[in-house]
Amino acid sequence: MQNLKHLNNGLIIRPMEIGDNNEIISLHQKYYEDDFRCPDFNSSIIDAVVTNSDGKVIAVSMIKPISELVMMMDLDQPRRIKAQMLIELLKFASLAEGLQNLELHAFIKDPDFSKLLKKHFGFKACNGEALIHG
Repeated sequence: MQNLKHLNNGLIIRPMEIGDNNEIISLHQKYYEDDFRCPDFNSSIIDAVVTNSDGKVIAVSMIKPISELVMMMDLDQPRRIKAQMLIELLKFASLAEGLQNLELHAFIKDPDFSKLLKKHFGFKACNGEALIHG
């Protein structure tokens, strides 16, 4: 098989294969089910698994496309106008999410705005710290 890389301790890193799905699902259910939904294996740009000396999948990495919600509003507008703008912008954003079956991410600085998105628009907090590379 191509693209195998032998690491120390009998570990091998290689591209993910269809036969790895059940082991990856088990890994997700055991350790990460409460943190995020199991990723769609067909949506990755690039992926890899690490197997131990027995061939068991012990780690997986996937780079997948995500949607990031970016909104800027005139905060001096009346509350009623801001609410209407928000509703319309979120309707617009949901079109992209539904068409591509992508998760929609929002990075919020204002705690009141975060509460509003959670209470009225179905957003929820992510476990862990949001980081960006690049």
